[in-house]
Amino acid sequence: MLTALWTLSAGIFASVVLLYSFASESQDSADREPPIPELSISALVHHPDIVSGKVVKIRGRVDDMVETSSFILENMLPFHNEKILVLQPDTDSALSEGSVVEVMGEVQTLSSDKLAQFSWHSWSPATQAQLLADFEDEPVLIARAIQRQIGDDVAILEHWS
Repeated sequence: MLTALWTLSAGIFASVVLLYSFASESQDSADREPPIPELSISALVHHPDIVSGKVVKIRGRVDDMVETSSFILENMLPFHNEKILVLQPDTDSALSEGSVVEVMGEVQTLSSDKLAQFSWHSWSPATQAQLLADFEDEPVLIARAIQRQIGDDVAILEHWS
């Protein structure tokens, strides 16, 4: 009888510890920022400021959904009158034609004189703010944009560098 009581007590204690551990882990994962996907980007651009290691922000309107996992940005900043193909691994996103997209990151690779193929990581707003503070004295090309909404689906992008 005493052994059964000890076994029951140990089982209840183990259950409480497991429940507390699970609840604590769920709270920790809720507090963390969701992971931000890597973006691989290729564009036909010729811009003297786009070099390896440069931090760039691009904002534009989705002009054409190429496949479920890629889209073309039209009239992006800072690449006016160019189009850029963005390959995104997150195929569950709610992007559609006309959506306004913004990515910011560090140029990793650059090839040839006309075709700039580069990939970067898109950071959270808090990380972007820290990055801009870190690069405050550096000649970093950051294109900023103001979006004016006209109706439900049309937006005008104004910019300055």
